[in-house]
Amino acid sequence: MIHSILYCRVISTNGPMPFGQPSRLSWSVRLGEGIYSGAHQFEMPDASTVDEVRQKPALAIWGEADRTLHAEHFLPLFMELFPSAPVHWLPGVGHYCLEDAPDEIGHLIADFIQEN
Repeated sequence: MIHSILYCRVISTNGPMPFGQPSRLSWSVRLGEGIYSGAHQFEMPDASTVDEVRQKPALAIWGEADRTLHAEHFLPLFMELFPSAPVHWLPGVGHYCLEDAPDEIGHLIADFIQEN
């Protein structure tokens, strides 16, 4: 059974988030400011949880042209947690990678599921 797949975009069943009004955007701005300033601290799991998670299959698919989530910040965290997991870089693919390369990503995920 697949326990974790990390890929570059979360699919919402409700469709895209409508950020047309400032009130709908304010939470993401505050989160970004908190991360940038160091005020937002991520929770760190205990060692037994980390060991349990490390045993799960994982996959990273990253668009090389993603200007929203910079790989140099996020992939080291992923690779530390899943050192033997495959990481696929997609040239010319941006933040909305499922829109930019749906067939390639579909094949990568299908292969990953088949192998695990």
